[in-house]
Parts: sequence; C-alpha cells; structure tokens
Amino acid sequence: MRRYTIRPGKHDFFPFEIPWIRRKPTYLRWEVYFSVNSRYKLPGADQQDWNKGGGLSFHMLNNHKDSTMWSWRYNPELGLMELSTYSHLAGAISKGQDGEDKPVFTAPIGRKHPRTIIELRVDYFQKRYVWTFSAQNMTTAMVVVPFSHSKSWTKDLGLWFGGNQEAPKRIDIYLEKTTKKNGK
Repeated sequence: MRRYTIRPGKHDFFPFEIPWIRRKPTYLRWEVYFSVNSRYKLPGADQQDWNKGGGLSFHMLNNHKDSTMWSWRYNPELGLMELSTYSHLAGAISKGQDGEDKPVFTAPIGRKHPRTIIELRVDYFQKRYVWTFSAQNMTTAMVVVPFSHSKSWTKDLGLWFGGNQEAPKRIDIYLEKTTKKNGK
C-alpha cells in the first residue's frame, strides 16, 4: 500500500494522483487503511464536510461536472471514519444513498486489518455508478447513483481534503488502487 500525506493548511495529498485518462473504465477498487493520525477536528459544522478519496471525472477540465468519488470524514463522537459517495450530476451534488447526506459505512482507524475495500462499477448501459463499501467479515454497503451523461472518456481523481477547510494537521492514509476495463 502506498502512503498519501497531507500537510497542515493544504487540500492536496502527496504524492499527487496521476490523472490517468481512460476510455470506459468499468471497475475501480481502493483498499484503504486510515492511520492513527487521520483523526482531525474542525470548527463547527465543517466537521461534517466530506473529504474526497478518489473516483472518476467524465469532464476533462472541471471535476465539478459529471464526476463520482468516494468520500470520508472523521466522526470524533464514534472515533471512526465515516464513508459515503460524492457525485456531481448534471450540475447538482449528490451525497450518499438517494442523495441523502449521510454516511453509508464506517471504517476503523489505526487497524491495518481488516482493511476497508471500496469498489466502483460503472454501468454505461443502465447509466449508473454502483459503489460498494466492505471489510473482511463485516457488513457491506451499496450505493447506486444514476447519471444522465453519455460520456466515455474519464480522468482519475485522487485524495482531497475539504470542503472549504484545509487540513488542520498532518494526515496519512494508505491506499492501493486497481482499475479494470470490461472486467479484464
């Protein structure tokens, strides 16, 4: 797994995600481990903002049009990471199942096993993103996000901290990403 680090006062993690350009990817998978230093506190309602974990943009110049990502935020009351989806659909933002701004899965912090598995399947025929969140011997959550565009070229999106707030401290996240086209 590769370590991704964000420094205080930044939005971008290092190393930066290589913006691979692909035609019709059908499957992406992230294996994720949140290190013990991934806990953070932000003032007021900003603690509820979603950070982005990775995904696809179907617009080459603007990540805020026709894109889908998995998202994460720290819940200090539970001491866990909350996970969900975050998509830009025809000019609107959709968060979580049916656009409800609620977490769909929780992940432990500081435990290397079981790692959290996040999968994205792009169904171009039925025009939907199918997200699954799971961990070994734990429950699985699924989010289906319908889309309306007919685009097939994508670029990869990487980790991003915020909302409107920058990272308040150093955070390390470990990821391993797999991409497939047509199940190959």
